Amino acid sequence: MEKLELTSLFMKNIFDENLIKEEIITFTYKGDKFSNNEIELDNLICELKGIEVLIKETVEFYRKKLNLSHEEVIFDVYVKVEDGSIKEIIKIVKKNAAAFTLIGTFVMPFLQSGFNYYLNNRETDNTETIEVLESNKKIRKSFENILVPITGNDNVVSIHSGDNIYNINLEQKKDIINEIQKHEELLSDKEIKKEEDLLGVVSVSKLYDVSPFNFRIKETTQDVPLFFTDINFNLEERQDFLGKELIIKAEVVYKGDKRISITVKEYKLIEHLFEI
Repeated sequence: MEKLELTSLFMKNIFDENLIKEEIITFTYKGDKFSNNEIELDNLICELKGIEVLIKETVEFYRKKLNLSHEEVIFDVYVKVEDGSIKEIIKIVKKNAAAFTLIGTFVMPFLQSGFNYYLNNRETDNTETIEVLESNKKIRKSFENILVPITGNDNVVSIHSGDNIYNINLEQKKDIINEIQKHEELLSDKEIKKEEDLLGVVSVSKLYDVSPFNFRIKETTQDVPLFFTDINFNLEERQDFLGKELIIKAEVVYKGDKRISITVKEYKLIEHLFEI
C-alpha cells in the first residue's frame, strides 16, 4: 500500500483565530500490486509530478481569475519520506493569506470535480471545472499521471481530504483516460480565446496577408499574426516598435496548444516601461 499525504498545520491571524498553513490530501494506493509496500520508480515519478502539476496549475488558474499577483500567492510543495516505509508526506506550505484561500478552497474540490467530469462523459453543471480543464493541457495530463500506478483489477486509489473520500479503480481509470483522450481530440480542432500579458518582438509579416505584422514571444520560435484593436492604421504608424521588445496585453486565440493570432489591446516598449 502506498500512501501520500499533504499535511495540515495552523497559524494565527490578527484576530488570534486559527488559519490552516499546510493542507493535507492523502493518496492511498491499495491492492496486490502494493502489498509489499513497493512501487515502480517510473510510476512513482509520474504520479508525484501529476500531483505537483495539478496543485500548481490549479492555483495559477485561480490566481489569474482573481487578479492576484505572484507575490500574493506563495507556497512550497515538499515530499517527506518516512523511514522504513514507502509513505510520502507531501506538504503544501502556504506563506500568505491568498495562498491559504486558494489552496484550501479550490484544489481538492477541483480534483474531485475533474475526475467526476471525465467519469460522467464530460457532462457537468460546473462551468468552472470545464473552463479549467479546457484551458490547460498540463492539468488534463496530471489527472492521467495520478492514476498511472493503478494497473491491476484489484488496485484502487483512495483520495482523502478532511471528511471527503474519493475512490478510483482500474475500470474507472480506463474510462477517465478514454474521456481525456476524446477531450484532447476535440480541443485540438477548437479555437479558444485567452487574455494574456506577453513579452516579445514585432516584425513585418511575410507569411500572412491578413496582417502586416507578426509577434514572436520571448524564448519561443513561432511568429504569430498580430492585430490591433484600432484597425485604422498603416505600416508607418507602427514603425516605432518594429524589432524592439514590447510588453502587451492581448486577446490570444489558441487552436489546441498553438497560438494562431494575437490582438493587442495595450502595449508599451520595454525601454519605456517605467516612464509615466
